[in-house]
Amino acid sequence: MDDPYLGVVNSVLGYFPQLERALWYDEIDGHYHLTDEVMKLFTSAGYEYMGQTQNASYAFANRAKNLAYTIRIFFYQEQRVLDVQAYYTEIDDGSNSVQEFMNHRTSQKKRAAFLRRLDALSQRTIR
Repeated sequence: MDDPYLGVVNSVLGYFPQLERALWYDEIDGHYHLTDEVMKLFTSAGYEYMGQTQNASYAFANRAKNLAYTIRIFFYQEQRVLDVQAYYTEIDDGSNSVQEFMNHRTSQKKRAAFLRRLDALSQRTIR
């Protein structure tokens, strides 16, 4: 079969039982937040924090590598687990040129579109 997408990995998914390695629970607001250690891990490796997607995933991206990661809580076999996904994808969030970066509205629209695309990719992932 001659298909350019056969044999290509676009995303990888991993589930981990130790939520506290990446997230901490805030008793006041009732939400989970990224730990400082995870932020440092990604930023020291050249990844930029992109924000939260609509499905509550925390997103990081590295333009030079065309790699993005999402981290979220997922229910697997009735247990809360850490869902970590890596995507090989073009990253166009409005920060590729000085002109786009200086136009805040354009930049925010592109970043929101990128986060929506990550959400769509997570829905296509075979589980």
